[in-house]
Order: sequence, then C-alpha cells, then structure tokens
Amino acid sequence: VESRRRTTTETGFEDIQVYFIRVWVCNRGKTSAEGVQVYAATLRRSSGGRFLDVPEFPPMNLRWSHSDAVITDAIPPGMGKHCDLGSIGKRAPNETGVTADNAVLLTLSLKSAPFIGGHELTAGVYELVLQVGATNSRPIVKTIRITLSGRWSVDVNAMFTQHAQFSLGN
Repeated sequence: VESRRRTTTETGFEDIQVYFIRVWVCNRGKTSAEGVQVYAATLRRSSGGRFLDVPEFPPMNLRWSHSDAVITDAIPPGMGKHCDLGSIGKRAPNETGVTADNAVLLTLSLKSAPFIGGHELTAGVYELVLQVGATNSRPIVKTIRITLSGRWSVDVNAMFTQHAQFSLGN
C-alpha cells in the first residue's frame, strides 16, 4: 500500500488522498521467469451468499508498478516485482457539494480503462481471479478476496482494517 496526497489550491481542488494497492509477484523457481504478465481473468461480486460474475468486467492484463507495461522481460529466481492491482480514491463532491453514495472506489489498474466500466469497484465483497504467467512456465491462478465498506479514512491503519481488506485465496 502506498499513500499519496495532493493539494492544488490554485485550481480549486481540495486535498485528495489515494491509496495504491500492489501485489508482489515472486519467482520461486530455479530459472528466470521470462515475459511475465498478470492477467485479471474474472471479477465476481458477492450477492445472496454466492459470487456472481460482473458482466461489465473486461478481462485484461494489469500494469506493472511505475510503468505502463503489461509484460515484464524477466524476473530472476528468488526475486520479485510489484504489479499494480489498483487504487482506492474518494470522488470529489459534484458542483452542488453532494458526494455520491459510491464516492469511494477501487479502480483496477487494467491495461486500459474500459468504456463499459466494470473496473471500478464500489462497496461490496469481490473475488478477482488472477492468472500469473510467463513464456517459459505454466500460469499460476490466484484469487484475491476484496472487501470494501464504501467508507474512507485518512488513517491508513483504519482504512485497511475497517474499510478495505484484501486476502489471498488458493
């Protein structure tokens, strides 16, 4: 988790805080993993005790941290690299000062922002299925459970214990 704060008073924007969420992709093999990518294959949302596919979600690669690249050349054995999962931010109030009910969003860091949405997560419980693959190995499938309260805290500990939780499945 990385937190950034921006203040731009001369243009009328108020203080905005964003939390960046990253996953650590580690090579536990004995040779370099080449052409590594992280593919967001499926997004499901909890509804009535079951997880249902989010039909608007477009399967797509995630971007590597501090880069627009979706494929990294190599990860040596015993090393790793951060991949951006997304960012949690708070929408600014509209021109009348009203903040939307879905003001706190987790925006997934897909290769490109789709026009149909599906990459902005509001309050709820989700499962994001990731496939981590390389040209010289079989893909590994991991599921990340994401729980969002829809509420915001400037305190990073409160934010990630009360309002946004991430856990790794299989």
